[in-house]
Amino acid sequence: MTVSAPQESEPVYLAVGKFSRTHGVRGDIILSLLTDFPERLRSGKLIYVGEEHKALRIRRRREHTYGLILGFNEYKDPQCVSELKSQIAYVRADELPELEEGEYYHHQLLGIRVETDSGETLGRLKQIIDNPAN
Repeated sequence: MTVSAPQESEPVYLAVGKFSRTHGVRGDIILSLLTDFPERLRSGKLIYVGEEHKALRIRRRREHTYGLILGFNEYKDPQCVSELKSQIAYVRADELPELEEGEYYHHQLLGIRVETDSGETLGRLKQIIDNPAN
């Protein structure tokens, strides 16, 4: 079975996590991860929040049982940062780490044509289910 290269343009933003609850008294919040590359979410980097993609600069970062604890330059107390609860955090797609030749991000594969080795079209890839325990 072979797959053809993705043909549609890539998205501008990609989801990397969802904010859950505030943490502590310094304006930090827990981010539940949706990415395999949490190391790129480090101090000094920008992330974009919500559908309006509000830019926030990461001030501090710590690992947490449920993801990451992030503090931002724009938020100094728990009351203010609580407005981020339940919102999605994004990174810009053009800032993704380069992959080795023949490797792809999931979003790059969605919609590609899948065919047998003999060239018979099986359909298009609609969904990728990631079950790491299996």
